[in-house]
Amino acid sequence: MQKAVTEIQHIEEHTIKLIHDDCLNVMREMPDKSFDLILSDPPYGLKMARRGKIGGGGRTFTPKAWDSSIPRPEYFYEMRRVAKNLIIWGGNYFTAYLQPSRGWLVWYKNDKLPTLSFADCELAWTSFDTNARVFNCRHRGFIKDSKETPWPVPTQKALAVMKWCLDLFSNEGDTILDPFMGSASTGVACVLTGRHFVGIERDAEYFGIAQKRILLAQTGVL
Repeated sequence: MQKAVTEIQHIEEHTIKLIHDDCLNVMREMPDKSFDLILSDPPYGLKMARRGKIGGGGRTFTPKAWDSSIPRPEYFYEMRRVAKNLIIWGGNYFTAYLQPSRGWLVWYKNDKLPTLSFADCELAWTSFDTNARVFNCRHRGFIKDSKETPWPVPTQKALAVMKWCLDLFSNEGDTILDPFMGSASTGVACVLTGRHFVGIERDAEYFGIAQKRILLAQTGVL
């Protein structure tokens, strides 16, 4: 794969860099502790992307095989090396590669809704020595507290959740890395909260979506 890089200057002088490549290749070239925070949502190995649709609501996307397995151990090694701190969504799937932590985050998706076949919550592992935290943001079917436009990806994180993470564990002007960028929810949250952002994505379709979402966020159109 030929690496492609998009650099965008934010109107408040916060830089956004998007890299089309396998993140392992890119991180291996990065200095130690060169990012204040990694905020990412790696593949969980659940094979959701192969289905081409989610639930019965008619939302479809291009079937893909990127979530057939979780990332190899070397990906987690490089993430720990290049960042001062980490927030890894789906951390419960990666416990073999992450040290014990008491600073887990819980996204409670089912607040005041009946429990159905969907999971009530999602978990994020963090490197922070702090108390566990819970964020309520309903996200099931057509009931979504976070009202951003859905894009044709199966695992688009709610912007409210990513902004919550940034507000808790970073400061304005910090540099944030998402090595599994996908549709750039982390990047959009960085634009909206005044953080520098570097995102890496190897899928060409998702990379194009990320570019569009970042530009829309910078112009105030989401």
